[in-house]
Amino acid sequence: MDFPGELAWNASICLYELLTLGDHRAGWWRMHRILRRRFRGLDFDRMALEAQGSCPESLAYGETPASSLLHLLRHCRLPPGSRFVDLGSGRGLTVLTACQAGFRASGLEYFAESVERSRLAAADLGLQAEFEVGDFLEAPWPAGDLYYLASSAFGERTRRRLATRLAGELPAGTLVITLDWVLDPADFEGLNTLPIPVTWGVARAFTWRRKGGGSSLEAPGEPR
Repeated sequence: MDFPGELAWNASICLYELLTLGDHRAGWWRMHRILRRRFRGLDFDRMALEAQGSCPESLAYGETPASSLLHLLRHCRLPPGSRFVDLGSGRGLTVLTACQAGFRASGLEYFAESVERSRLAAADLGLQAEFEVGDFLEAPWPAGDLYYLASSAFGERTRRRLATRLAGELPAGTLVITLDWVLDPADFEGLNTLPIPVTWGVARAFTWRRKGGGSSLEAPGEPR
């Protein structure tokens, strides 16, 4: 997407959210205002370029809008207080949105500067969201009932390493949402597929459940 097209697309997302978020609108507006203030002057593209020697494939930045995440969370039908984890949380928009929606929300982010600012934004909002610094390919993951991966731009090497960790470390019944990435059906049961707007276009969001035993969580719809 070219720069003028990207601006128009993201403006249309903001307008859509203002018109459709209903009871979430006031919290959405305050959250975006605080994130803009806290992240002013931080250039993710520059930071990712400078860090390319360490993990180039996984440092592509874009965001999942609050309205898209809330749509996905509704389809997951998780009980109140469930644990949401974003692996690669960026500014923390998804984590803060999930926290406002009643989840115990955590983010794991590569850049320490981003984590520090996300923590300040959470404090400004009075939210008990948690943010940790770490490479999601290597660092321990926070405990979760639902793991979110904005994986559209992940390279094959990153996907292979993540797939190994997802299959090897997540308990049976854990939910995983991936964007534009199909997990191995030997390890994960596909529950649904939804198209969602994101800042780089439209992504296919797949919801999966880790196989290997029953789950107390209600299945979010029929597999497709």
